[in-house]
Amino acid sequence: MKIEQTGNWVRRQGPGIILIGLLALVSELASTFIGETLMGFERSPVSSVMVALLIGLTIRNIRPLPKIFAGGVSFGTKGILRLGIILLGLRLSIVDMVQVIRVGLPVIVVCVVVGLLLPHVINRWMKLPVPLVTLISVGT
Repeated sequence: MKIEQTGNWVRRQGPGIILIGLLALVSELASTFIGETLMGFERSPVSSVMVALLIGLTIRNIRPLPKIFAGGVSFGTKGILRLGIILLGLRLSIVDMVQVIRVGLPVIVVCVVVGLLLPHVINRWMKLPVPLVTLISVGT
């Protein structure tokens, strides 16, 4: 990339990327303040991502985004955000997945079995047509 092209890219993307960075900083500070100061937790349970979404949605609904920020915000949502999601996914290890499956699979099996059988048990009192009850249980 030539120096001139780099300068154009920075001028187009820079303001929006700076805006995204400021929003990230403000949302991190706000989530820490809410969770630790207001709620009294040692570590804030309030997600800074959720705070950033709420702040962004509020600002965009009050006032449209100036064109100077559009390129950087678009780059952030299409490039940086996707990269962040990929990196977050890489943090999951096989051991973590096995632990989740070990705890979650029995719960899922019990829920499915109860969801399939309970409507038929309840139908003994309601006397609905069996195909309807089967449809309800499978839908559940």
